[in-house]
Parts: sequence; structure tokens; C-alpha cells
Amino acid sequence: MSEELNKMYQKAHLQKSYGSTSVKNLRLLLPNIHILKPNSVIDFGCGKGNLLDEISKNFKFKDTFKYDPAIDEFKVKPTKKYDLLINIDVLEHVPENELHDLLSEMSQVANDAIIIIDTAPAELILADGTNAHCTLHSREWWDAKLSEYFGTLYRFPTLRSTRIGFKTWKIKNPLDIFIYAFLRTKYTFDHYIQKIF
Repeated sequence: MSEELNKMYQKAHLQKSYGSTSVKNLRLLLPNIHILKPNSVIDFGCGKGNLLDEISKNFKFKDTFKYDPAIDEFKVKPTKKYDLLINIDVLEHVPENELHDLLSEMSQVANDAIIIIDTAPAELILADGTNAHCTLHSREWWDAKLSEYFGTLYRFPTLRSTRIGFKTWKIKNPLDIFIYAFLRTKYTFDHYIQKIF
């Protein structure tokens, strides 16, 4: 993204609530990560970096990396490959003519990926008057676009009807399917218990 656009997002991230939605996906991410068992994870477009911190509380990864060109602390580009790339609510912010370069880079830094994209306009209007979600397309469009870089994709659950999710692997083992269902229930239960107490 352009330096000007990065500066607008840097300013947006100064707001306490901005960039916090990825952590809300924790209860959907954890069961999948448990089944995949990655040793290394990169949060590509990490914002404030909270998501990977929360995920790491549940796993002992050998290596983690946070990358976001709009955040000074995380703007160093990754230089190696990770087992899993997480990319939540990022791609809709990228101008369509810049997607090729970004998706090429993403596909080269990880073996597997979880990607969640918002398909509705954002509440945030940037300083230049444009909507923060500048690239809005259907699930079918995104599936075709992402498949060019990641191969076959599988649906990943999302918390909002305007979001679409993809992952690069399918749970096939019957025991893993059972474990996944159990963990989805457990993490969802834990999520609501924390909200109550």
C-alpha cells in the first residue's frame, strides 16, 4: 500500500477500538490451529498485534511473527516461511490493483493460511474521504482470486454474515473431526463464560 494510505491506517490504529475485531475470532481460530499443529505462525496484517498474543497463550509455538506495514513496531517484512499465516480483516483494505503483489507475498511466507475478509463497507472513512474497505467482492470472487495463490480453499466459519473465511486445509481424519467439534464447543463456552464473569 502507498505510504499515504499506511499513514491513514497508522492514525486509525491509534483509536483504542480500531483493529480489535480479529481477537473476537479466537474461538474459531483455536480449534483449527489445534488440529493443524503449526510450529510457527505469522499474523500478516496484525494491527496492534493482540491476536497472536492471545493465540500464543494456548500453544507453544517455536516461532511467531507479527507484520503490519502501518504499525512502526511491526513493519519489518518477514524473511522466512511459517507453517501458518493468519490474515483477518486485511484484504478488503487493500486497493484491488495492489492485491497481486500482496497475495504473492503472503503465499510465499507460509505453508497454510486462514484468511477472513469483510464484504461490506466499513464504518471508517479515511482522511481522503474514501471508505476503508476499498475492495469489496463476493465469496465467489475472493475464492477465485485467492485460489490463484493458495490452491484449493475450504470454508472457514466467521462471526458476521458479511464476512467470508477461507483456509488451505481440510480436516479429514474422523478423530480430528470429533476433536474439532469438541474444541469449537469448548472455546465458544469459554468465550461466553468470560463475558459473564
